[in-house]
Amino acid sequence: MIWVAVAVDPAQIEELSKNEKLLATTLFETTGDNDNELYLDKAWHIIHFLLNGTAWEVNSVAGQAVIGGKEFGPDMGYGPAHLLTAKQVKEIAEALETITPEHLSAKYDPKAMEKAEIYPSNIWLRDGQEALEYLLNYYQPLRLFYQRAAKNGQAVIIVIT
Repeated sequence: MIWVAVAVDPAQIEELSKNEKLLATTLFETTGDNDNELYLDKAWHIIHFLLNGTAWEVNSVAGQAVIGGKEFGPDMGYGPAHLLTAKQVKEIAEALETITPEHLSAKYDPKAMEKAEIYPSNIWLRDGQEALEYLLNYYQPLRLFYQRAAKNGQAVIIVIT
């Protein structure tokens, strides 16, 4: 399972909601070198866990960054995409600004992650510090992505596939 997000102009939301092909193209034909795109590989679930303290629930503004928002469109592999409004994106960006990589590192507990079955399973205890470095390599780009989208007044569509 991988996580992809795309920042879009709110004016595009209605068209994307009516055109499944355009939505899929917007989400999956990413180039990886665009500031409006973000790919978290398999680090998405551990980042979500460290922001929320739970495997699947969203219980904070910052915690919405990975699997928040409302369902949007058809099933894309592991359920539909999720839409975060421009207002939510701004709130998330502000919340993420206060959560440093050091904050996440302090919450990093491989035993708790294994117990909670955080994807990908069986690496947290095995890889320890290396796994922590892996997830931290994706956290700063997540923060920057939301900051840019908020600055530009964009909505964000996220999908796990």
